[in-house]
Amino acid sequence: SRLISTDMIGFVIESRMLTVMPQNAKLPNSSTSVAQRVEQLNVARGEMNSIISELERIQNGMTENDFLKYLKRVENEGEAATLYELRDRNSK
Repeated sequence: SRLISTDMIGFVIESRMLTVMPQNAKLPNSSTSVAQRVEQLNVARGEMNSIISELERIQNGMTENDFLKYLKRVENEGEAATLYELRDRNSK
């Protein structure tokens, strides 16, 4: 979806900006190094790719009422957060 695409583009842009910085430098107002943030972005991108691959299966298992609740949660909490929660709930 468009929202997830925006998140993925954000990961790429931030990663590219960080590659020009010294990898051991600390990020402003943070104790996180550039290298640590790049790794966090890589993990987040991998998790997002995993969720995207599961999205069709998750949505196909929804009733119409479930799908309406899903859309409301996306509106209130964001698509990525909603998908993470659905994935976690469906993996139990």
